[in-house]
Amino acid sequence: MKLARAKFLVSMLVLIAALPALAGEPSPSAAPSAAQPAPSAVPGIAAPSEVLHVHVVGLRSSKGQVGCTLFNSPVDFPGDGSKAFRDMDAPIKHRAAWCNFPNIPPGRYAMVVIHDENGNGKFDRDALGMPLEGYAFSNNAHATFGPPSFGDASFEYHGGEQWLTITMTY
Repeated sequence: MKLARAKFLVSMLVLIAALPALAGEPSPSAAPSAAQPAPSAVPGIAAPSEVLHVHVVGLRSSKGQVGCTLFNSPVDFPGDGSKAFRDMDAPIKHRAAWCNFPNIPPGRYAMVVIHDENGNGKFDRDALGMPLEGYAFSNNAHATFGPPSFGDASFEYHGGEQWLTITMTY
């Protein structure tokens, strides 16, 4: 019983150590330098060092949530979220949101961001297929007569902590 409890406590400490990267609102100005590792929330346990931080700005309201979908391949980008590498939802605070992706291997990625303003869990469009909610792409790539290509929206993630800012379009 004591061994099971010890394993449980170690698991919880690891989870607690990851919370700042997963749920916090980091600030690029507060980011540690490359020579100085990020402080750990729990002494003796290292904080995640492979984190892609995405700051989503330009939201027209703080209603709903932001959905960030990260692709590592042009296959079905951006239309099929089931082909995505990772996705997450983030709360909105002061018309901005943070999507933090820990443990991302270095590589080429592209991201789609939506503002699910009414909180119904989908990207709403009108009868003609025009967006009714905000959207954005990494590199702030523009949608002109359709979504941008993976190449236009892609960026290189080199590992470590990396910061992106993406601005919503309505």
